[in-house]
Amino acid sequence: MLIVDLISQEFKPVKLSYTVERALQILDGFKVTHVPLIEGTTYIGCLSEALLNRLPLDEKLQVAKNQLEFFFITEQSTVFDSINVFYTHNTNMIPVLSNDEHYLGHITIEDVVGVVSKLPLVGEPAAMITIGAPLQKMSMVEIAKIVEANNGKIFGMFISKMDESDAEITVKYSAENLTSVSETFERFGYVILRKFFIDRKVDLLEDRYNQFMKYLEM
Repeated sequence: MLIVDLISQEFKPVKLSYTVERALQILDGFKVTHVPLIEGTTYIGCLSEALLNRLPLDEKLQVAKNQLEFFFITEQSTVFDSINVFYTHNTNMIPVLSNDEHYLGHITIEDVVGVVSKLPLVGEPAAMITIGAPLQKMSMVEIAKIVEANNGKIFGMFISKMDESDAEITVKYSAENLTSVSETFERFGYVILRKFFIDRKVDLLEDRYNQFMKYLEM
């Protein structure tokens, strides 16, 4: 899942000699929030739609040279690296540079979402559970063993929250008996924080309770 596989040249970067109007046409035509700016063959930053909308349409982009936003990602980065850049800079487009900092093209957030959505962690229909544990106890190996010991299959896991003493781990898995997996986690000292599946055991108890109440009302 390297960025190099997603690089697009759907539109070309703008130059300092372009007018504000021309840059805005690119933004509007390709529905991006930023457009990359180059000087010669060197990437020097991005111009945001918000900035361009404050400038006269006939002005050259040279006037905005000192107001550029500087962000990019390299061709050897991963899609996960890009997610933080998208969020930090509130953008839906990121320039991609070579290892020697030449402009290669760009990626869009739609490209990244498309790749991530195909990962088993995201795309496979399965149960999810979030467990809590002290940092010193947290063991991805042990978590995997617990799932597999219950004839389960792990599609992925990640640390969803962490501080100086505790961690929360979210696990996506499948198993014939989903509840037995959560019960085993509890026996090993993990705290079940959230379960994203139907607990058949709880459903059975509720059904029996409802039947008992109906019997009492007869």
